[in-house]
Order: sequence, then C-alpha cells, then structure tokens
Amino acid sequence: MKLLNDVTNERDKKNLKAYLDPLPGDYWNEMCVPYFVVLEVWENGNMIICDEREDSPDNSYWTWDLSKAREVTNNYMKRVCYQHTDGFVADVSREGHHWAVEAWKDMGSPFVKLEEQKKVPVPADFKTVMEQGV
Repeated sequence: MKLLNDVTNERDKKNLKAYLDPLPGDYWNEMCVPYFVVLEVWENGNMIICDEREDSPDNSYWTWDLSKAREVTNNYMKRVCYQHTDGFVADVSREGHHWAVEAWKDMGSPFVKLEEQKKVPVPADFKTVMEQGV
C-alpha cells in the first residue's frame, strides 16, 4: 500500500485515510453495492461493523440488519483493497451512515464478540465432508 503522501488521486486519499483511521459511520461500497458500515472503533484496532442487510417488506429499499453487528479485527479492512496492486476495490463515504450508528446505539449496541463467532472447521478430505453432511 502506498503512503498517503504518494497517493495523488483524491478518492484514493480519502479511502486510505478511512482505511488507516476508520470512524463510526464510515460506509464502504462498490458502485453503490454495500460492503459494510463501521459502528464503533476500539483503541486496540478492533471494530464493530455491520455487513448484513435486510430488505424492506416490499423490496423497495434495503437497510442494515444491525442486530447482526459483530466485532472484527483491523485485518477486516483488507477486503476493501485490491490484493495484488495498490488501490481500493470499494470507496468510503466518511461517516455517511452515521444514522446507522445512532440506530445501533438506540438498540443497546448489540454485537457478537470475536470469540463467540462460530468457526467452521475445514474438513480434511472428501470422505470427511460426506460423513459430516457438509
């Protein structure tokens, strides 16, 4: 990843600032396709994010399913970057979804802690997959 001083594209500068220093309400999307919203940032670099959406009953709009907020490490931010070149696959709207932060707080700030998130074991071979019915 380039240093901020080396980035000349204004959009990439904004994205890099948000990547390095996320703020509650930061909304990451790719051409209006939502990735996630940052709900809270902790001193250790972990964040509470929401990347689950729900549609309205008539499918005319979507909103965040804030009941599915979860803790992630700062490595989660790598999903907005290209893997093999500098730049960002998604763009940020700085604090663009601050309303989601307020709604989440009004709900009592529920989230799933890292250690509570279900880890799915990777089967060793095809036979194991078939036995487990995965």
